[in-house]
Amino acid sequence: MGKKLKDKKILLLMPQFYGYEKYILSELEKKELNIDVFYTNLIKYDYRYRFLKMMPLYITSEYYVRSFESKIKEKDYDIVFMIAEASMKRDFIVKVLKKYQNAKSVLYLWDSIQNCPNVLGYYALFDYIYTFDYKDSVDNGWKYRPLFYIEDLVGTHIPIFDISIICTAYPERIRFVNELKEYAYDKNIKIHDYLYAPMSYFIKNRLQKEQSGKKSAKINFLPLSLEKTYEVYNNSFAVIDLASNTQSGLTMRTIECLGNGCKLITNNRSVLRADFYDSNNIYYFENNLKDIPIDFFEKNYKKISTPILNKYSISQWLNEILELEIYM
Repeated sequence: MGKKLKDKKILLLMPQFYGYEKYILSELEKKELNIDVFYTNLIKYDYRYRFLKMMPLYITSEYYVRSFESKIKEKDYDIVFMIAEASMKRDFIVKVLKKYQNAKSVLYLWDSIQNCPNVLGYYALFDYIYTFDYKDSVDNGWKYRPLFYIEDLVGTHIPIFDISIICTAYPERIRFVNELKEYAYDKNIKIHDYLYAPMSYFIKNRLQKEQSGKKSAKINFLPLSLEKTYEVYNNSFAVIDLASNTQSGLTMRTIECLGNGCKLITNNRSVLRADFYDSNNIYYFENNLKDIPIDFFEKNYKKISTPILNKYSISQWLNEILELEIYM
């Protein structure tokens, strides 16, 4: 007889990324799994990182291995689950998978191959490969599995803003937010914006030169926490998602709007094929923000069916990728 779910041992390899790692780990622990976690971008938070990033590949790979061996003591796992990120070293992955060669190995990509080309050097080492990017799934024969929202952070939806936007303060996005403010002013729409720039004060001032007028966007030094981001969703009738031109997958913002019952305004064409797409709830635009019809804000949000909401929850995301339901 196979092991029950609570008897399964999982080695989780993932980056620390805006706090999502906490909720992934927490959700696995709720399922009473035995979890060991190793953060694959740990050297970015190590005082030796400035020196390591200048070292040859074999030295940084060896640092990964030594860090891993000092933190992970378990000798036997049922599943090795890795969420890919751009700095992962192939040599490190080879050693880990060889050490636990009897475990089922699962790789999930929450970024595109265009942004993480290093994945092409090691994905074939895994038994199962999932990606959030539909184009990458078709091009490489991988399983397509969109991202998730976190049920524990979903609160009561009481909109006080008509539109909210949270994004990194790239110059083109600053210009977009300024145009959005003009649109909001013309339509008498209440807007909330949060732009984050992980840069020095000097660079911050240079970015601010991209702005003009009283309605210019404020740039913040610190990123908005995941918990605060969900509070913005709770207080927003609609949220804007600006997709990268290097991705075709449904963004985390898209799925989080779904889970929080917010309308979505996006330039990501992939949303048109989503099983939750409804023109009442989602407005797709290509170039001109001013084309958004005012009645989009006048019509109430159309509730999504429970099966669809369950499908995109973090719990079901893990169940599907790790095939946990067969042990329940």
